[in-house]
Amino acid sequence: MAKDVKFTGQSGATWRYWTDQPLGRPGGFGGVYAAEAGDGTPMAVKVVEKTRPSGTLDDRLLRREVEIGRRVADSRSDLLLPVIDVAELNDKLLLVMVRGDGALADGALPFDEAEAIGVMTDIAAGLQELHSIGIIHRDLKPANVLKHGGRWKLADFGIARDEEIGTQNPTFVGWGSPPYMAPELWESRSPTVKTDLYALGCVAFQLLNGTTPYTGDNSALRDAHLSQPVPEVPTANVALRNLIARLLAKDPGERPQDARAVLERLHRAAAPRTPVQEAIAKGIGDHAAERSEDASRRAAQEATQEARRQQIAQAQADLDEILADALEDLQQIEPEAGLQTPRPVGRGTYAVGRHSITLATADATLRIDTWEQGAYGAVARDTMTLACVVVIMNRRYDRELRAANLVCEQVDGRLGWQVYRFRPGMVAPDQYPYGPYGRTHGLSHEDFFGRWGRHFMINSAMHVWQKSVVPLTAETMLEIFRPSI
Repeated sequence: MAKDVKFTGQSGATWRYWTDQPLGRPGGFGGVYAAEAGDGTPMAVKVVEKTRPSGTLDDRLLRREVEIGRRVADSRSDLLLPVIDVAELNDKLLLVMVRGDGALADGALPFDEAEAIGVMTDIAAGLQELHSIGIIHRDLKPANVLKHGGRWKLADFGIARDEEIGTQNPTFVGWGSPPYMAPELWESRSPTVKTDLYALGCVAFQLLNGTTPYTGDNSALRDAHLSQPVPEVPTANVALRNLIARLLAKDPGERPQDARAVLERLHRAAAPRTPVQEAIAKGIGDHAAERSEDASRRAAQEATQEARRQQIAQAQADLDEILADALEDLQQIEPEAGLQTPRPVGRGTYAVGRHSITLATADATLRIDTWEQGAYGAVARDTMTLACVVVIMNRRYDRELRAANLVCEQVDGRLGWQVYRFRPGMVAPDQYPYGPYGRTHGLSHEDFFGRWGRHFMINSAMHVWQKSVVPLTAETMLEIFRPSI
């Protein structure tokens, strides 16, 4: 295969690039290669493969990069390096760009403070010009900041977003570079200019520290960007440290107003300060750090609560399915059998702890009352999501019998429903208060979660009762129901 490729762009100009001369690492949408114009001027060509293992890229998304590139070019900004020509060759889209003298990612980090402020100033000025024409970069990172003409300039607008674009247009939801992605991108919310400011904060931290604020795989990065406190910025310049901490705020509302505000703070960070000014700036920074920690704690709590809601919904859906199967089996011998379930309470969820599910025939009833975990405090190493008591009744008897407990907990790394049954241990009948002495039974809410309940179900120890556990299935559900007939 030829190492050099010649092509004619839509402008009518002729270009050439070399497939064995990559410039930097390949990005999410293609690699960039050394190229030249017809008169020998050094250029760069980004080669986007339209067909890839995940499927063919939507042509509208590719066209959008071209359209945004043209808008950037029309702005005639000296701090932006846009696409200046485009061509299609077989299944590739070729984007012609000015060649930089190297990417910020190619330099040895960390930088000293003065150099870092200079780089941040160029980037912030570039963002100000980009945002002024209604474009959000969305993928700001060192690989997309190029040295050109003695300045650091923004390049690669492959997933940039036009602020005028509505939701009916194709978008790149979920795209980005994880070490630099703002919390709102991880939550699939719409980006704003403050999304770019967050990325600038990540880049600034890297300039001073040598690494991004958060590291790890995508899962670890997501958790960190959403809920971990902002790391201590490695600089003695209090004004600069305060600025970077604000850029990295979880809540976009706590970040600087825009790139212009960032530039103003950078100019102040570069200016000499009196001891009094330094002390005041330090106090402001301490308050900002406290707010950041509070925001991180709130985000972590919300993430935990959301995970808990999802687990409860999963557990309830699995239990409903098992009960539906049990009803189907029961109706084969008792067609009049029915199942009564609670109505959903908002967004398809159930009011956990305040509802019952009833499986009934004309003569007998099995009722499942659901409880939520931790009514009397969580037990260490407990993986339970939900617990229930199963009550069976017969119309000939007024007394309800707690026949078993159902527990949804982690089993071999997955949520699974189990049937818990209890029977007396080595104890006299008059010393056993938990249920009928002569048969298996379930525990009440107070006994299940009480001091001598859930703890001893998890931690083996001598107890007045003995516990047996089997998986909950349609068959084991009917076995619990059978004694009520």
